[in-house]
Amino acid sequence: MLFGNEYDFPIIKSNNFGHTETKIVIPIGTKARIDTHKRQKIELIESCVK
Repeated sequence: MLFGNEYDFPIIKSNNFGHTETKIVIPIGTKARIDTHKRQKIELIESCVK
């Protein structure tokens, strides 16, 4: 699904959720770097724990 220029921020979609073996958390409000060409596509660039 393409959103065109409707949003000026990245949208992350995943079908891998729920009762799966591997789970990851993407903290809301934490700065991250997204590079879809790397194996690890999302890298947190600031601490998400205070």
